[in-house]
Amino acid sequence: MRTHYENLQITETAGAEVIRAAYKVLAQKWHPDKNLEQSAKADRNFKIITSSFEVLSDPVLRKKYDDSLSAKRSAEAVDKAPESAPEAPTMTPSDKPTEVRSRTLRKPLWAFGAIVLVVVLITSIFLTGPIKTTSTHSQAETSIYPIAPPMPVSTSVAVPAAVSIAPAPAPVIPPAAVKTGPVVAGPGEGLLSISFTNICWTQVSDADGKVLFNGLKRPGESLLVAAKLPLEVRLGYTPGAQVAFNGYPVDTKPFATGETARLKLGQ
Repeated sequence: MRTHYENLQITETAGAEVIRAAYKVLAQKWHPDKNLEQSAKADRNFKIITSSFEVLSDPVLRKKYDDSLSAKRSAEAVDKAPESAPEAPTMTPSDKPTEVRSRTLRKPLWAFGAIVLVVVLITSIFLTGPIKTTSTHSQAETSIYPIAPPMPVSTSVAVPAAVSIAPAPAPVIPPAAVKTGPVVAGPGEGLLSISFTNICWTQVSDADGKVLFNGLKRPGESLLVAAKLPLEVRLGYTPGAQVAFNGYPVDTKPFATGETARLKLGQ
């Protein structure tokens, strides 16, 4: 959901003058009388812009709106917090596998059997003399070894480490048709320079009707264009723009209608 600040294309720390200037520019751009071909869209955007300006231009309404916006963002941050992981169940001695208990109980039986065997052999030696083992069969009968306990089998499964996949690089979008770097007018072209002291929507078109720039300029920014004559320039807030053509300043007042202006240079 867009905020009132996003509707006016300003930051949340913008002052009253910036809010008023941004509203004037956008109101001029989306006024229904100037957008007859898309009147429904223009009417909807004009109402949104006006509603946002009414809230942000009133200090009391803006304070209430900022508080509600902060509360909403805090609630969303709490909702997105990860839930605590459940504790792993503890295993009591009675829950151990039967196989482990059976191996534990088998060791005393082996020891007891070995002791009994030793006692029987000693008794036989004293009573009948030493036992001679002359065959493989007798050796097998007199050689008794305890069975080694089975080796424990590990049931853990190695889990491969997660493979980190780098995101695909974002496509490079070419800049606008405005020339960058040193701008020099060629044959049949004119050099347009605009310096901005306030927020001003600006549109520049060449002799073929090609739009070279269309957007919002802020204080301290500038625009330098060299293109085929004549050049058509539209300004949304004339007092915030200083225009020069081929190195000479241009008086925009004769071309202004209210705070907007439409110029044709190089005719």
